[in-house]
Amino acid sequence: MPISRLDVVYRKLLLTKFFTKGWGIPEHLERLFNFRKVMSNRNSCYNLIPKEYPITIINSKKDVDCYIIEGKFESPFALHLPGLVRPEVRDAFFQMVLPLNWNSEYKPVCIHLAGTGDHYFWRRRNMMAKPLLNVGIGSIIVENPFYGLRKPIDQQRSSVHYVSDIFVMGGCLILECIVLLNWCEQLGFGPLGVTGISMGGHGVMSESIDWDFLQDQYFSNKLYCDKLSKVCKIVDDPFACNLSKSFSDYELQYEMDLVDELKSSYITPHELVNSLKNNVENSCQDVSYRSNHKSQLLSRFKKMPPFIPSKKRWISITNNYFLRKI
Repeated sequence: MPISRLDVVYRKLLLTKFFTKGWGIPEHLERLFNFRKVMSNRNSCYNLIPKEYPITIINSKKDVDCYIIEGKFESPFALHLPGLVRPEVRDAFFQMVLPLNWNSEYKPVCIHLAGTGDHYFWRRRNMMAKPLLNVGIGSIIVENPFYGLRKPIDQQRSSVHYVSDIFVMGGCLILECIVLLNWCEQLGFGPLGVTGISMGGHGVMSESIDWDFLQDQYFSNKLYCDKLSKVCKIVDDPFACNLSKSFSDYELQYEMDLVDELKSSYITPHELVNSLKNNVENSCQDVSYRSNHKSQLLSRFKKMPPFIPSKKRWISITNNYFLRKI
């Protein structure tokens, strides 16, 4: 879907900007990239969290149509990567919305993650959690890192200061969701699920970033351009989410050799920059070849017949959690 022109104009009119302090401390980025290798493995990520993780209930009340329980706990991400999570972000806050009476023997609960700019709990509680009560589904609303109750004092609105804050945000949410899923299971809730709706913020983020500043900072430190740039990949097509390894789980009828070709066509920022610096003419031919090659592969994907959905009734979320088709 193309970016709305109204969204672009709106973002240009806003005074706040993203990543105003740059990429973040290089050593912190390096620790984040190394820890990503642990978190990207389902088993090792799941084992980072003990089953009985301490959670504090702050408040609970009975409303006219539901029970509302508020709680908090220290983000496990802050424990595994000390010094990377700001004090205001360390504690994860959540609000649990439960029906007064369950419709069946099951007690399904869904965790709702925030979209860009979705601070506090009101929006998700009234637009998502309460409508689900009508069909007997409870909800947990998680406060996003750097938002609402977890927003640093010197941060304006949703505009995080560093690129590294985005990695911290994602890492915190992954581990915090595991904590809450474990907790729900121990309390007898289930089936369990996780959902989130984008508010379109990242689609127009490019209009609120000082790209020249980030570029200057990138070339000013060799750790950025000589080391960190080698562990990233340039992703610029809809098939480049590294989800191809899950295709067999859903029994999609795509040709895996084409997926492998797509993945092998990625280049790192380090490779691209050095190619452009060393030989402009050859690099342009190289980039042009890669672009045309990828376009040809994508056109071959479009000509494929539609896939047949899996007949499985459960889709794996983590080792012990499954989301049932409704």
